[in-house]
Amino acid sequence: MIQVEKIKESLNNLKGKTLKIKYNLGRNKYEDYTVVLKDLYDYVFTVVIDFNNQKLIKSFSYADVISKLIKIDINWKEKLKLLITKVDVYKTEKEESRLKGIATVYLDNCFVVKNIRIIEGENGFFIAMPNRELSSGRRVDICNPLNQETRKLFEDAIISKYNEVV
Repeated sequence: MIQVEKIKESLNNLKGKTLKIKYNLGRNKYEDYTVVLKDLYDYVFTVVIDFNNQKLIKSFSYADVISKLIKIDINWKEKLKLLITKVDVYKTEKEESRLKGIATVYLDNCFVVKNIRIIEGENGFFIAMPNRELSSGRRVDICNPLNQETRKLFEDAIISKYNEVV
C-alpha cells in the first residue's frame, strides 16, 4: 500500500502535464501514448489521449505501474533534445574573404555534420550549412536546422569554438 501512495503522490504533482506512457501488450509488443494526466482516484488514474483529433479518456490502475504493465516517462521531452557532443573548427587562411572557417559538429556521439561554413557578415558571424550545386546552377542545403532554436544551438556552439581557436 505504501508503494501505491508514493505513485499517487508522484502523479498528483503531474496533473495536467504531458507524459509518455508505454503500455506492455505482452510478447515484446508495446503501445506508446502521449497523454495528459487528468484525474487521480483511489484505485485508478485517468489520462486524455489525442487520437485522430478525438480526445479519449483512458484509465490505468496503480497496480499497472507497480507490475510494470505500463511505464510512465515524465522526462520524454528532455530526451528529444539535440545534444551537440563535439565541435571541430578549422580556420581558413584566405585574406579578405568572408569565409573564416569550416566546422564539423557531432550530435549525440552518433551523427556528424561536416562542412558548415563560418562566415563573417556585417552584423557578426553566422553559419551556412553544407550545400551542393544542382545542374541548374542553384545551390541547395544538404541538411539544415528546421527551426530557429536548433539553428541557434548550432551557431552558438560553432562560433564559441571558433573564438577559442582564433
